[in-house]
Amino acid sequence: VDEIEKFMAKDSPSEAISRITGWQQEAPTNGTFHHRLGGVLHRCGLIVGARKEYLKAIELGYRDLDVYSDLAESYGGFGGVYGHGFKRDEVVRVCKTATETSNDKLGARYMLAAGYLRDQRGDMYGKKAPYKNAVAVYEALAAEKPKNTRPILALGRCYFAAGDYEKSESCFEKAFELDKLSADAQAGKWTCAAFLGPRRGTLRRALR
Repeated sequence: VDEIEKFMAKDSPSEAISRITGWQQEAPTNGTFHHRLGGVLHRCGLIVGARKEYLKAIELGYRDLDVYSDLAESYGGFGGVYGHGFKRDEVVRVCKTATETSNDKLGARYMLAAGYLRDQRGDMYGKKAPYKNAVAVYEALAAEKPKNTRPILALGRCYFAAGDYEKSESCFEKAFELDKLSADAQAGKWTCAAFLGPRRGTLRRALR
């Protein structure tokens, strides 16, 4: 792999492709080489070719979560990066497959939630992202691991992006109770308080 990176650093993708192709011929059932070749093609903007290599790697039994992530990104938009041309249905399909067949099914579930968090332009936490789908994934993860702050913090960010600051604050407070040293939980609490402050002030004035 280091050798391939050296070729890429020298802006010599053709040499990298040639070297990996040689390895493929020596070990035709090794999915790793198809994944690596897909990565080189992806970086060169040859998305269709990259996608074929990722799919071949999976077909050969390569189950590293990275190959599913790269495959999902190949549907992320024009040029194989998340942005204009984003195909959510394809991205979600790949992520769902990863939750069933990858060697890191937990990580794949977070990857699936991230797919739901992208809007129609492929931007994370966009205003028109299908947050309810991501919330469902994070809530299931939080229910399975109630002492783990990762899904709870993710829920807090999700609710905040969706504009539900009360639920977001509740998540960050719960995460902080579980881990008093969590900078993310503390920052989330402060941010929510800043957004909710004017509302609460208005409510207090109305109750006087």
